[in-house]
Amino acid sequence: MQTSVHFSRVICLFQASKNCFSYWQDVLLQFKGLYNHWIGLRRTDDNKAWTWTNGTLYSESLFKIIRSSQKNIEYVYLNHEAVKSQEGTIPFKWICKKT
Repeated sequence: MQTSVHFSRVICLFQASKNCFSYWQDVLLQFKGLYNHWIGLRRTDDNKAWTWTNGTLYSESLFKIIRSSQKNIEYVYLNHEAVKSQEGTIPFKWICKKT
């Protein structure tokens, strides 16, 4: 099994019965629990701005991201404690919903 954010996202995007969330507000609290979930937010090579999977910029007024890594490419996930960032090398579930 591949261990990356990209793999989790591909699984989500290609399952016909699922659709990735664009807006964290709709689901963030539902997924706060025992397991870690990618929330569709990343920082790219330029290490300047967090962006959502739909390309929009993250607003720092929404929630605080605790950076667990200082890598150039980081992905944001939700766990039982907080919203954190990490390199995309751990197989977290991707937040999806049934349509």
